[in-house]
Amino acid sequence: MHRPKVYILQEVMRRDPTTNRNTPAHDFAPAAIYGSLEFVITAEARPSIVGRTLVNQLKDALKDFAPGDYILPVGDPSLIFTAGAVIGKKYGSFKILQWERRQRAYIEMEVQSV
Repeated sequence: MHRPKVYILQEVMRRDPTTNRNTPAHDFAPAAIYGSLEFVITAEARPSIVGRTLVNQLKDALKDFAPGDYILPVGDPSLIFTAGAVIGKKYGSFKILQWERRQRAYIEMEVQSV
């Protein structure tokens, strides 16, 4: 049986002022209840220009995406948009996880392609 995966679109880092080192900007541990966590693009990547390279990189990173898996849309907006287009074209609909601040938890949402 397929164990769901949570594809975290981009690792986001922040500078810790006490140590002056880069640390993860988000704690994704609460998303692990939905499946195993996998980063798609590293924090060092700068996908500011959407082009064939980014599309191909996303297609490769998401090649094992299956119905039942999730996208966690975090990072560069062009990356989020392009990943949605890639998955939407392949499956028509897919699930994302959205952080609900008041509940302090991720909630599942379905995205339908048009």
